[in-house]
Parts: sequence; structure tokens; C-alpha cells
Amino acid sequence: MKAGGAGLCSLVFFALLALCLSGSPVAQTSQQPAPGVLPEQNRPASPERGSDQWLCPAAVWQVVQLHSSTEATTYAVTFDTVARNAGMLSGTVTVYSGDDRYDIPFHDAVAAPDVDGPEHQPHPIVVRFPDRVTIDAAYLSAIDGPHGGPCNVGNVWFHNAPSVRSTFTDLRDQRTFEQSKAVVQIAAPVPTKEPRPCGTPDSPGRLVHASQASWPQFAKLRGEDGQVTIEVFVRSDGGVGSTRVWSSSGYKDLDDEAIRSAVTSKFEAPTFRCRRVFGTYKFYVQFFVA
Repeated sequence: MKAGGAGLCSLVFFALLALCLSGSPVAQTSQQPAPGVLPEQNRPASPERGSDQWLCPAAVWQVVQLHSSTEATTYAVTFDTVARNAGMLSGTVTVYSGDDRYDIPFHDAVAAPDVDGPEHQPHPIVVRFPDRVTIDAAYLSAIDGPHGGPCNVGNVWFHNAPSVRSTFTDLRDQRTFEQSKAVVQIAAPVPTKEPRPCGTPDSPGRLVHASQASWPQFAKLRGEDGQVTIEVFVRSDGGVGSTRVWSSSGYKDLDDEAIRSAVTSKFEAPTFRCRRVFGTYKFYVQFFVA
């Protein structure tokens, strides 16, 4: 990129796989909806059920092993939300361990957006398995409530996904460990046998090619810079279904250019149980003067 202004103008962009941020928020009012129900005024528009574009309004954020022995294994499961505020969530989480599928009903979890702050704290569920179990993958398979129902398979948490560590994620894991001490454990149900239909059933999605973003000339002259985070919904065929600005730079022209870069980038959808499924990604673009 050519130099411009008083210093070297450079632009850095990158994309990271993220868990689904669709959520089940509770509006910050005196009245709360039933667990698992998204308030009507905050419910994001979604394609119809039955298509792979219908996003269940929450997703598994993290699965953290708390204890493992020959007698039992316990895991904490936390959930994300697309809303700006945390909210109650009840439903069913489905986890896989080898050829075993566990459908685990739960109540009164708190799903939270992936931003830090006291008002954005997820509250986990804790599941106890009667023997040594390694969870390979997990996803939210149903939500409770009058507006709930089964979720199409997608936005899967994978054990073998690349780990993107940060102070924020480390703090969340630490809080999850602390919160789990006071959570009543859920006994895992008897698993259903579901043989893996291929040798490598699960693989996280990935960014195949990041489209080069261009710093708008007038934005550069005005000294506009910052980081933009774009949430990208990737269909099971790898195409970009939709985008939205998750974190703004504070400048519309920079946000618009970040969206253009995300939309024209190439993604590969994740594989779950040997078939492609949809996923939600975070795409980051940084505009700064070095």
C-alpha cells in the first residue's frame, strides 16, 4: 500500500472463527420473558426454519472440563448471545463423544454476548458423566418456550478448533470455574449410539482467502482509523449469507469498507458428522497509521 499523509499508512486485516453469537436475551426492564424466549422487540430477523440459514437464538460458547477420573467427568458449558445484554436460556444441548450422542436438557443458564463487563457474564450449566468422557463437539439443539423449538445443526463448538486465547477468554474460563462450584450438576443421560459415518467427521470452518480492504482516501485524509469487527454468517455451501457490524470503528465509511472486505472474502464451512453445516465468524479489519 502506498504511503500517505504524514506517516506510513498501513492496514491490517484478519479473520477468526468464532462461536455463534445469536442469543436469547432478556430485555433490561422490570419484566423478564420466560427462559429460552427472546423478547419480540429484540429478536433478530432469521430465515425460515428448515433452511440451514435459520439461526437458533443462542449457541455454545465454550465447553470446559472441570474434573476427570475413571469414575466421572464433569464439564461446564456456557452460551453466547447475539444481543447486547445477557439473558436466561433453557433448552437442550447435544454433545458428541466418539460414537455416543448425549441430548442434555437444561434450565436457567445465562447466555451472554462476547464482550466483557459485569452485565455480560454467562452462567454455565455443569454436566456430570458417570465415566471418563471426552467431548468432541457440542451445539444447542433446542430452546424452550413458546417461541422456541428445535435448532438446525450449525454453529458447532469443536474440541479440535484452533484456540484463540486472550485475556478476555482466560477471564471467562476462570469465572466459569468459579461459578461452576455453586451450580447443581446435571446427570448426563444414557447416550444414543450414532456411529461416525466417515473417518474424519468433524473439522472447524476456516477462512480460505481474505479480500484486501482499502482505506478510503477521504477517511485517511481526515485521520479516521480504528478496528471494525464484522459478524459473518457463512452458509453450509461456504457462501456469505449475511453480515453485520458487531463492533464499529466509529466511522461509517470504515465500517462499510470492512463489510465489503468480509463479503468478498472466501470461507469454507465447517464439517460436522461428515456434512457441511453453517457457522458464524468474526472478521476483523484494522485501519491505523504506523
